[in-house]
Amino acid sequence: MKSSVAPKKSLGQHFLYNDHYCRKIAATVAFAPGRTLTEIGPGTGALTRFLYPDWRDRYTGIELDRRSVEDLYKSLGPEIRILAGDFMEIDPESWLNPEGKTTVIGNVPYYITTPILFRVLDLKDRVAECVVLIQKEVARRIISAPGSKDYGILSVQFQQAARCELLFQVPPGAFFPPPSVDSAVIRMTFYETPPERPGNPDLFRTVVRTAFHARRKTLKNNLKPLIQDRPVTSVDLSRRAETLSVAEFVRLTDEIAGMQIPSTL
Repeated sequence: MKSSVAPKKSLGQHFLYNDHYCRKIAATVAFAPGRTLTEIGPGTGALTRFLYPDWRDRYTGIELDRRSVEDLYKSLGPEIRILAGDFMEIDPESWLNPEGKTTVIGNVPYYITTPILFRVLDLKDRVAECVVLIQKEVARRIISAPGSKDYGILSVQFQQAARCELLFQVPPGAFFPPPSVDSAVIRMTFYETPPERPGNPDLFRTVVRTAFHARRKTLKNNLKPLIQDRPVTSVDLSRRAETLSVAEFVRLTDEIAGMQIPSTL
């Protein structure tokens, strides 16, 4: 479905219009009683057309472009619930399910992919799953295993909180205008009880980010602001962050938490 609204480069808009991929993405989220659906950036409704008939009063779209908001009302009807605004700024209580969990779906602008994903991660206790069409490179980073060049902060933080799957790729020709990079659909199903759970989630995020601060340096060098000169027994500090599993990062975090050293970060 070609859009009647011209894409804005300033908003990083690449409208998905290929019906085959729209149907395929919509099919990844089955309607579940008691759950709501929030679509990030529905644009002019190419994907929304395949979502809204099943979800109806349990659907919410969040769209920044006022032109697209008007187009959505015209094409799908005035009863559709669209919040006009920036997903990063809008109050989550306006779209989260007050009585249960929410599924999040969307074709996410490349330039703001990581902040959006971390925004969803912050709300993981209220979000059942997140299915997003993103740059393939970012998707690879999320699902990568320890030892891979793509394994990093995104991998550890999302794999600790969710089961992460790369579902399929979407070619540039499925968009208008075609992006210069490949895209992929990824699904993150958030755990009710994570297999590996740090005692201090905020410290876990700090440890992971600090450990990957300089990828070529050892943990001993990168973690010095957190551990100072204290000995660590949970992992070998001569290793690099990219070699540690999620479980090892959790154990390391819990050990650092017990040191009770004020952070200098």
